[in-house]
Amino acid sequence: MAPTFIRDIEPFQFIEEMRARVARIWRPKKFDTDIYDGLHYVLIDERGDAIHAIIDESHYPVVTNKMEEGRVYDIFRCHSRENDFPFKVIDHEAHLSFNRMTEFKQVQDSSSPIPRYAFNLLEFSELADKKEDQIVLIDVYGCLKSIMPESQVFVRNKEKMESKCEITLENLRREDVRITLWGDNARQFDVQAVQNRSPPILAVFTSLRITEFQQRITLSGTNHTCMIVDPQIPQRQEYRNEFSKPGDKVKILAIPFKQATQEELKDRQKKTVSELNMLNPRLYSSKPVCCSAKIARFSTHNSWWYNGCPICRKQLRQKQNSNEMSCIKHETQQPLPCYRVYVTIEDRENEAILIVMGEAAEQLFGNTCPELLNKQQEPTRQALPKEIENTIGQQYLFEIQPKSHGELIVKSISPDPQSFVAVSEQHPTTATPDRPSTEKKKNSGNK
Repeated sequence: MAPTFIRDIEPFQFIEEMRARVARIWRPKKFDTDIYDGLHYVLIDERGDAIHAIIDESHYPVVTNKMEEGRVYDIFRCHSRENDFPFKVIDHEAHLSFNRMTEFKQVQDSSSPIPRYAFNLLEFSELADKKEDQIVLIDVYGCLKSIMPESQVFVRNKEKMESKCEITLENLRREDVRITLWGDNARQFDVQAVQNRSPPILAVFTSLRITEFQQRITLSGTNHTCMIVDPQIPQRQEYRNEFSKPGDKVKILAIPFKQATQEELKDRQKKTVSELNMLNPRLYSSKPVCCSAKIARFSTHNSWWYNGCPICRKQLRQKQNSNEMSCIKHETQQPLPCYRVYVTIEDRENEAILIVMGEAAEQLFGNTCPELLNKQQEPTRQALPKEIENTIGQQYLFEIQPKSHGELIVKSISPDPQSFVAVSEQHPTTATPDRPSTEKKKNSGNK
């Protein structure tokens, strides 16, 4: 019997023999759990057609002869099922199911005409048109420009903290798109491995859902999302030529706001701006308070940054008759620019002055202090970067530690739950989402 080609496979069929290359392999977890959901493959044959194949979790322990990525196999005795997942990994009416009786025989001929990869690549300009009627999860290719490492955010509709990682990808026209990974994908994203590679970092992100956040098209990872670094695809050389400039190194962004849960907020004493001005620091020396207020303005009379010790962040002092600087604890040190920003906050009744430093300032402005200074053409201690000015008029929830002499030091900053879009509206998707309407499926599905 002649081998079956992928385009000839229909649902509910027994396939005696087929030949295909393993384009990619992944082992996802079920949505919102730590339970594995089998072993998944994308297979491609010599005609360039692809299909999604699965070893069910029940069969996974007993299927000992598993396939390897990139290799070509003759596959015997498998069956097909209807590809009725809410969103398809591959645009095919069927998917394959393997069990212990399925045989995988590696083809040793290295000159096989079967393509190496099977991607459903979309241009960034096509994403908006595909959003409403998306049936098939999409793949995108580009140059990694920035990574916001994994952090915990509060997802309101799940009433729990969830891991999140954000990646910015650019195309040849220097247009960018943001990819948000959630859950396991965010935790497993290896930022260090990316940093260790020489630029440019070109990659395909697979099995993404098209979403919209704050009127901008974004991409959300699913439990089928994989990152394939520097695949040998036709666009590769053109991208390498375009992104060979010094500024095309991947930028690691500051960790975003750590959002407080409802329980954490209940444990904090909330104060109005007027009450902040009247706090007795001796009564609150170890008891932070919270205040919801808008940023009214910044004062630069005492600069917005200082030369700090790279070890303890204390302000360095100029040595007498020397260009060197020293720390009272760590002696001579190379200065590190550090934030010390005086911000005036306001509510309907009053104003108060806070001091924002360190990690709280990095969260608020989205950059480290050295990064902001490097962005300025002529940096001065009085000229505020636009990243700082852009926060004026925004409402935040400030966690404040009163200090002696009436200073109010900001410990952390969160978006105010009453005035910021809930994190849940960013569509955290660690699995393929709910099925679209039947009408959409009939109108948009391509068999």
